[in-house]
Amino acid sequence: MSRQAIAQIEKAEETARSILLAAQKEAREQLAEAQRISAQKLADAKRRLAELSNAAAEKQRLADEAYTAEQLEKTRLECESIEEKTSANIEKAVIHVMERVMN
Repeated sequence: MSRQAIAQIEKAEETARSILLAAQKEAREQLAEAQRISAQKLADAKRRLAELSNAAAEKQRLADEAYTAEQLEKTRLECESIEEKTSANIEKAVIHVMERVMN
């Protein structure tokens, strides 16, 4: 093989190495960019999920407060009704006892 052929082969090998190194560098850069974008998308998704979760929790809290207020009012009304009936029964009992004592 002539020196010129060997030099051409060496030059071609060096060019191939340069192309390979450039391709590897580009691949690393693309991988780093993809990882950065992926990490950003994950952070955005987590933030959005937290927002949705907080909104759902707030909606449920408000619904629970409304239900509690409704149940509290129902219970208050029931207590008032029981108190009125009890008061009426106590009055009847007192009148009955007084009538028996008087007679």
